[in-house]
Amino acid sequence: MATRRRSSVGPNDQFDPGQSGVDGDRFSLLHLHAEPQDEAHPDEDGGQAGELVMRSNEPGQDGPSSAEGLSMLVSVAGHTDAYQLSEQMADSLLSALPHRQMASFDVDALFDYRSRRPRMLFTDSRFSEFQGPRLDLYELQDALGRNFLLLTGDEPDFHWEKVAETLLELANHLGVSLTVFADALGLPAPHTRPLGVTAHGNREDLVSGISTWSPNAQVEAGLSQMLEHRFDAAYHDVVGYTVHVPHYLASGKYPKWQWPRWSTSAPRAR
Repeated sequence: MATRRRSSVGPNDQFDPGQSGVDGDRFSLLHLHAEPQDEAHPDEDGGQAGELVMRSNEPGQDGPSSAEGLSMLVSVAGHTDAYQLSEQMADSLLSALPHRQMASFDVDALFDYRSRRPRMLFTDSRFSEFQGPRLDLYELQDALGRNFLLLTGDEPDFHWEKVAETLLELANHLGVSLTVFADALGLPAPHTRPLGVTAHGNREDLVSGISTWSPNAQVEAGLSQMLEHRFDAAYHDVVGYTVHVPHYLASGKYPKWQWPRWSTSAPRAR
């Protein structure tokens, strides 16, 4: 069995694309966000633009340490986003958990605005609230004090390979030990039964016995599927869950009262 590759960079080390040991052009799609200064520790400097720094657990805080491994949840809006799962999952997590935005991708380089025209709000005599595409990376902290990453936003039109290279480098730098992919498909499933799921990935302990349907089929790939394949090929632990939703309800939204079940059952890294 191949040995899983682990990052030798600490989770609190600063990230400088120019000194990362790889072609700096790989990070031309990424904008890093400076960490706001902590009001509780005014003497400490916040992260600066050009750095990617994970925050440590507070001293004395209960919960697993970052040494046990960092998890990254990936869910992007695309053709495998029935019930608007990506948006609702991100809204649920970001509204309930402490978080900060760590980075965002260059949307002008990734999206075709004319094929998917952004929305705007027109009120009285003015345009406002431009709702353009986005692809963002957040750091969140769960109820046990454990940090994890969330990649959320829209599926890009261009530069999939470059996005995959960027995310692999970031995962290696931050010491991500498990990447979880979540999406949903509209299938001929009745709404009168519990939602089915197809589990996939290279972590048998997180896949075995979960799938309600596991076909052998050629499918149209989205960014999530391509990323899972690239991470697996690079010897990263990956697991994915594709939820089956009734195809006649796929364009709607899943009832919000059900979301706590999804947002509290994420798998843990080893």
